[in-house]
Amino acid sequence: ETVPMGATNRVAPYIQNFNLSIQRDLGHSMSLGVAYVGTKGTKLWGGIPQNSVDIFNTGLLDAFNTTRSGGNAKLFDDMLRGLNLGSGVINGTTVTGSASLRANTNTRAFIANGSPAQLADFLNRSTSITGKGGGFVRNSGLYPENFFAPNPQFLSTVLHGNPGNSTYHSLQIDLTKRLSKGFTNQTQYTFSRAIGENDGDSTIDYRDPNNRSLNKALLGYNRTHALSTNGTYEVPFGPGQRLFSGGPGFVQRLVERWQLG
Repeated sequence: ETVPMGATNRVAPYIQNFNLSIQRDLGHSMSLGVAYVGTKGTKLWGGIPQNSVDIFNTGLLDAFNTTRSGGNAKLFDDMLRGLNLGSGVINGTTVTGSASLRANTNTRAFIANGSPAQLADFLNRSTSITGKGGGFVRNSGLYPENFFAPNPQFLSTVLHGNPGNSTYHSLQIDLTKRLSKGFTNQTQYTFSRAIGENDGDSTIDYRDPNNRSLNKALLGYNRTHALSTNGTYEVPFGPGQRLFSGGPGFVQRLVERWQLG
């Protein structure tokens, strides 16, 4: 991974807060509040991989889907022609590249699990069969060494900057019972959505670095429903209360003003 140059000169991320609330007195020492609360995180820190394998513009995704459905993709016939992946020498007719990939112990799991990027990474870097990294890509002479990745000599390169954004929207309901007859309570319910590209400030594993919005999803700290309640109750013991209002003074001192919370 490259060392970020000028990382200290990155723009400072910022958060915008929005809220709108209404409150109504319900009588009997009770009130109800309803609010919309939202936040928008902009220019959040993160890293954009610059050396991700390309499955979209290379035709790899189409070839992968054809192979996974049991067909034979020309891309794999051309790239792997003359190699033996364990099913015989690939010639595009009796032994195809797709069939060889479906049977090979190194690649069949990628196909079965629907992992085209992992297959592309294997073809890009594995030394299996050919004995050298990039051997599968260079094999036929039809494809450049950077066919799958811009800089195949590096494992990863990352552009550190401010690519991230996030949003939070919530409906918040608050029911408050003010202190009366020794009892007070506050109950809150929140329905919310926290959406963004990444939970932290580290490198973001974008599905497609050229279309980063594809990564928008619920964040790890999203809590759709949150309910909390708290209150206190003054126990009716002691002078002027329903219980133990008489008796010796030391007893009244001992039992008065107790609260449960």
